[in-house]
Amino acid sequence: MSRPRLYPLGAAVILSVPLVLSALSVRRLSITYDEPCHFRYGYQLLVERTARRFADSTMPVSALNALPRAAGALCAPFPGARAAARRLHDPKSGRWATILAALLLGALVCRWARELYGPAAGLFSLSLYAFDPNIIAHGMLVTTDLYAALLMTAALYCFWRFEARPGPARGAACAFALGLAQLAKHAAFLLYPVFLVIACARHAGGLRRRIAARDLRGLVGRAAAAAGWAILFAGASAAVISAGFLFEGVGAPLESYAFKSRFFAAARARAGPLARLPLPLPAPYLEGLDWSRHYDETGGVSGNLYLFKELRPRGTGFPGYYLAAFVFKTPLALQACLAAALVALPGRRRRARFMDDELFLLAPLAAAAVWFAFFFRTQVGVRYILFVYPLIQILCGGLVAGWERFGPARRAALLAAPVLLLSSTLSWHPHFIPYFNELVPDRTRCHEILADSNIDWGQAEWYLRRWRRTHPEAVVNPERPVAGRVVVGVNLLTGVFLPERYRWLRENFSPTGHVAHAYLIYDVAPEELERLGLGEGELSAPPAPRGPRRSSPGTGPPR
Repeated sequence: MSRPRLYPLGAAVILSVPLVLSALSVRRLSITYDEPCHFRYGYQLLVERTARRFADSTMPVSALNALPRAAGALCAPFPGARAAARRLHDPKSGRWATILAALLLGALVCRWARELYGPAAGLFSLSLYAFDPNIIAHGMLVTTDLYAALLMTAALYCFWRFEARPGPARGAACAFALGLAQLAKHAAFLLYPVFLVIACARHAGGLRRRIAARDLRGLVGRAAAAAGWAILFAGASAAVISAGFLFEGVGAPLESYAFKSRFFAAARARAGPLARLPLPLPAPYLEGLDWSRHYDETGGVSGNLYLFKELRPRGTGFPGYYLAAFVFKTPLALQACLAAALVALPGRRRRARFMDDELFLLAPLAAAAVWFAFFFRTQVGVRYILFVYPLIQILCGGLVAGWERFGPARRAALLAAPVLLLSSTLSWHPHFIPYFNELVPDRTRCHEILADSNIDWGQAEWYLRRWRRTHPEAVVNPERPVAGRVVVGVNLLTGVFLPERYRWLRENFSPTGHVAHAYLIYDVAPEELERLGLGEGELSAPPAPRGPRRSSPGTGPPR
């Protein structure tokens, strides 16, 4: 078999790993807190034909996940298809759309890395992507994080191709991809300033030369071309956004909006007479941006924020939260590859090549680092920065550029990275959401660093039910101190919800085990309770609720 035929076979083998792991995990993975909300919104778009907003983070891309439910609704009137229709009504039926999107993103990672650094780089970057536990974890849920990673990466790839050889076809494709990205997650709005910064950085040298040469005609021509492309990008992406939201509220003026956030309310006030002009964007899209900003300003997610055993009220935030999440939840092999790629970059790439290639990866990474470090206070999980991982994995492909010239030792060192990454990931199977790297050797201590959707997003309910069948004596989430075997969910234990209820447990006892990493097991002796002055409770104490679900009405939006 020739090398060109072996290459897609190798890529398919690598992609089969996350596919198999997802298939083995998805059936027993309980519905996470946010999935019903996204599933419902997708169904609303497909069947009810309305894009009205009931939560800030629901986006049109969820219609892909709701396709099975919509098909089930069509089949429901037929007696022989009612059982199948009921199964398709379950949000789990929509997870396979996300799994397929994750495979598509893997193919894109492979292609971009190959075009940048060569065939070996394509497979290397693909292996880093395919074996990443965070990608696997969120690549099988009815949420928007994986879609955002896919569509943002696709938009950046199209922009890279457009800048390499500008033309109407590539420009239109890039504008279309930019608009599609906005239909996945509000964080994709970062692409607009990123595109602008990249364009300015790449063309600043040419502008300086024309100014020095007093080439007025050339300056006017470049300015006109830039304005034309900007109009195309803005107009086409606005059209795609409007279509995604079914054109609801397109043309409504700014003054007609009842904004919740201080930011958008101030913008409307400063607009003056311009606030009466029609806007070329759908109302649900602008409302989503406004609601997201409002929840970020006020901490509109339910529960407290948590980092390194410290609780803070919502709306405050921790400096460096996402840096800590990245350090502890990103496989060490990938972090080592990233560090090596950054160190090797100045010597390996001339400035011109950097401006042509790596700028399209590093500029969005830098923008994300600044945004999430200084301006984003919705700190509930590493999933919010999931879109940076494919860019990092593509950048790491540069480590194997020139593979044919490498000696055995260097090749072995590079091949060790995906092997170590996969071994770390498999050690957590099938529980990928609560993954932590080897910086946390004791897996019953992960909650001392992070909580919330980093560990428990409601995904472990099936495993808890199975465990309780063999441990009927255990008390789950007791309302008061009790002796015996006590099991408490991580978000309750840490104080993300009901912070005082389990202070007695977290400050005086150490866990002796866990259930799917989302519940911690404690063996509490009666004499220990007496020593602490708590008294001995009853083993039959009624269980406390796990805490308000983020998707429940009245407890905050799904995030």
